[in-house]
Amino acid sequence: MLFAQRIVFVLMAAVVAVTAVGARQEQHVFTEPVILDGVEYSGVEFTRIRDRLARQDQFMIYTPGPGDEILAFSSEKNYNEYRVRNGLEPQTLWPPAATDQRDVNISMPSTGGLLVTLAGTNGREPRTVPPENRLGSSIQFLSTCPGPHSTNSISWEHSNCAGEWLGFGPGVAWANLSNVGGANWNDRLSSSVAATGVNSLILYEHSNFGGALLQIPAGATRSNLGSYGFNDRASSLWTKP
Repeated sequence: MLFAQRIVFVLMAAVVAVTAVGARQEQHVFTEPVILDGVEYSGVEFTRIRDRLARQDQFMIYTPGPGDEILAFSSEKNYNEYRVRNGLEPQTLWPPAATDQRDVNISMPSTGGLLVTLAGTNGREPRTVPPENRLGSSIQFLSTCPGPHSTNSISWEHSNCAGEWLGFGPGVAWANLSNVGGANWNDRLSSSVAATGVNSLILYEHSNFGGALLQIPAGATRSNLGSYGFNDRASSLWTKP
């Protein structure tokens, strides 16, 4: 009987270990071509490369190309070499330090949602986002994303900028989205609009700015973060000034 119990325990431990490994792997399968370090791959080929590198704790940097194509880089060095080749200044993609929660104001504007700004700054409230439009028995998702704001970068819980939203003023480096004024926003963001007054909005796969990252340039709209493998995946973010 004791021997049988040990076998059951070993099998259960093996299942837990396999589940843990699977949880660390990214689940999104790219369907569109991706340009990785200057080489174009099909979505399937890129997905295999990404998963193999992720198992080695090497994570991708995603950013849109000039034609809005998906660019991926396997290192910050490759990313900045691309920028220099295209006449752009190199830049860091990780904040120097996380923002202390004691240095921010967290408010609930009259339009709803949750807004985080550095103390002493005035954030502009975003417009109310129109709901989906019902036509007959089907729901059509309209282009409901508002235009970019000068100060606040806004993210929503659903694609097409629908559902509850979370906004951050410029210069905020939020290390753990599981606690934003007591609200849990971890693995919950599905669309984003970066403010015009920032360098970019950067989403990170893990807390403390770890894992893969997605850079959204100033004024850009990403109505479906799933296109970049980031639907419900962000655990920290930085509104890079």
